[in-house]
Amino acid sequence: MKTLPLLRVSLTLVFVSTLFSCSGKKGTEEQIVRPVKTIIIEKPGQLRERTFSGIAKASLETPLSFRVGGDIVELPVKSGVKVAKGDLIARLDAADYALATKESAAEQAKAEALFKQSKASYERSRNLYEAGNISVSDLDKSRAEFESTEAQLDAKSQQLEQSQQRLGYTELRAPVNGTIANVPVELHQSINSGTEIVTLSSSKEMEVEVGIPESIISQIQVNTTAEVSFDSIPVRSFKAKVSEVGIVASESSSYPVKLTLLQSDSRIRSGMVAETVFYFNSGSEKGYLLIPAVAVVGQTGEERFVWIVNPVSTTVEKRDVVIGDLTSAGLEIKQGLQPGEILVVRGVHRVEEGMKVSLLK
Repeated sequence: MKTLPLLRVSLTLVFVSTLFSCSGKKGTEEQIVRPVKTIIIEKPGQLRERTFSGIAKASLETPLSFRVGGDIVELPVKSGVKVAKGDLIARLDAADYALATKESAAEQAKAEALFKQSKASYERSRNLYEAGNISVSDLDKSRAEFESTEAQLDAKSQQLEQSQQRLGYTELRAPVNGTIANVPVELHQSINSGTEIVTLSSSKEMEVEVGIPESIISQIQVNTTAEVSFDSIPVRSFKAKVSEVGIVASESSSYPVKLTLLQSDSRIRSGMVAETVFYFNSGSEKGYLLIPAVAVVGQTGEERFVWIVNPVSTTVEKRDVVIGDLTSAGLEIKQGLQPGEILVVRGVHRVEEGMKVSLLK
């Protein structure tokens, strides 16, 4: 009978251990931290500055290549070298093309001799026919031979012309004045037709290409102005204007945008890293706050809400809002938000009231 108290103590210990184990799991579940992307709500009427990195390049860069293949025997240019129209860029080994041209010329000369012979024979046959000394069939046979040699002469002449063109294609010359931006091949390298030999920069205007995120791409249009600066050119910025806006996003969900520099500077080179600054109005024309439309969650009827992050506890709280019109700059918020608050813009469907979150950059 003394074993009963011991049994009760054991069962009590098991129950308490199980209780603590369950409560520990529950506490762990409550500590889930959900990563979210946020923005800080800005005051209407303020200019919002956004900076993006880009790469400078000439507005007109042309890859040059041979129309035929072969071994490069001359490559006198290097990156950064200026060339004039007609200057030699590269030359291929032309021995095989010269031999083919010589053979085509011989074939053309042979065809021309046969053509002259058949033409003279046809003229004699026509005179004999008119004098009544040969039949119509003999005349037709002579004319057929003449037309056949004429066709062969045309074919051989075209072959010779093509051989001469291929021989001429073994030289690559600059089509316009410019600067060699890139030389991706080496001397004595064997290349195929169409292989890029050099990139020729033939424009003084420089461009900067940047990637703009989808959240603000709608606010950028052709002729939108920006400022561009380079680390290699300190204490100076350049005015620029958007010349192209891409409509297809890249793998990083950004859209390519090209800016043309409105000021020239010989120190700017293709491949330089640039920093571009755009300025956006943070409010609507009516004076309402503007936020990304993806931050608003719909409820039943016309009710809408957003998630606001408490900066002290890093937890989210639900906030009802009254929305206005959807503009190119964002969705108007008439009531419910204040400038300076932290708004969740990504992950809005994966958080709950009071959930702890981590802010993604």
